[in-house]
Amino acid sequence: MENKIRVLFFTDEVGCGGIHTFLCNTIKFLGNVEIEAEILCLDSGSDTSLDGDFTKMGVTVHRLKNIWLSKPIDFIRQSKALFEFFKLHNNYDIVHLNASSKNFLVLKKAKEFGIKTRISHSHSIGFQSSNFINRFIGNCFKPLLRKYTTDYFACSKEAGIWLFGKKISNSDKFHIIPNGIDVEKFRYNSFIRNQMRKKLLIEDLFVVGDIGRFVSQKNYGFLIDIFKEILELNPKSCLIIVGDGPTMDDIKDKVFNLGISDKVKFLGFKQDQYKYLQAMDVFVLPSLLEGLGIVLIEAQAAGLPCFTSTVVPREVKITKLLEFISLKKSAKEWAKIIINNSNIKREDTSSKVVGCGYDIKSASNNLLKIFKNLMRKNK
Repeated sequence: MENKIRVLFFTDEVGCGGIHTFLCNTIKFLGNVEIEAEILCLDSGSDTSLDGDFTKMGVTVHRLKNIWLSKPIDFIRQSKALFEFFKLHNNYDIVHLNASSKNFLVLKKAKEFGIKTRISHSHSIGFQSSNFINRFIGNCFKPLLRKYTTDYFACSKEAGIWLFGKKISNSDKFHIIPNGIDVEKFRYNSFIRNQMRKKLLIEDLFVVGDIGRFVSQKNYGFLIDIFKEILELNPKSCLIIVGDGPTMDDIKDKVFNLGISDKVKFLGFKQDQYKYLQAMDVFVLPSLLEGLGIVLIEAQAAGLPCFTSTVVPREVKITKLLEFISLKKSAKEWAKIIINNSNIKREDTSSKVVGCGYDIKSASNNLLKIFKNLMRKNK
């Protein structure tokens, strides 16, 4: 048996978003057998119980203490912290960066310490920050990211073009890596559906749902507008949102001001998100940008009618259950489309998800195969 591949995965923050899910699923399937994984992240100043997702798998989580990129001086501090880190931890075969261009220094320092395989993985089609200066700086850092990267990954072709450009995204150094999910866990289950609807006191309601981080790119303010219009068409409706994040309080205020607090359930972050998908009747994600939108893969695996914005990459449509709607349309138009296309009998769509390569087993095996090829190529 070959020796395990030693991989350092970098993410700027251990959180409940798509990158966290991708890393957990990948390491859970491959860890302790094929790869020896460790996590490196920045330090936002807030502890998270989600570190436990990795420690339960025997994965060490390293933090660059008190390092968070918000001011120019933070990059100098990050450079020094990375030097100290790699001085002690440099026996990796691969450094796998799951972040945008502002963290290019991770790959720069990895190169300085002799790590030959340095992967940059794009999970988005835009910067999360709405600040013009931050976006400008991020674009300026893209050439530096490419300079220190040996191989390029993305969750979709669009995400690759956004971060790396068309030339690289059409080269043999570029790979699309499907974000695999545990299909069996998300498979439609009528028993769990009835159990969760009873628990949430929504048994007789039309349930609109969403799962995600409360950040500006998820466009939750517009989701509330859409749901308000759905209520006009069907008063026996409710909205459940699973997740947390910095904009949650603002969205709660909007719900209160619209006088619909009794119709909206903010459920916070849940480890068993798959159960809440079972309880929903439709899934609505009017995002301003998404690298892929793995939650839409999960929702389709659960047999849910899904409605998302046209900015989301087309690769996410793996069943007939998903419909794209332009953000140029009004909340009322979204509501009408959702109501008119929601009467779909729930059924088992897991085989379609597997067939498209989004089950965790095939996705992880594909990633492992690429890792092994890169190891041979970059020796």
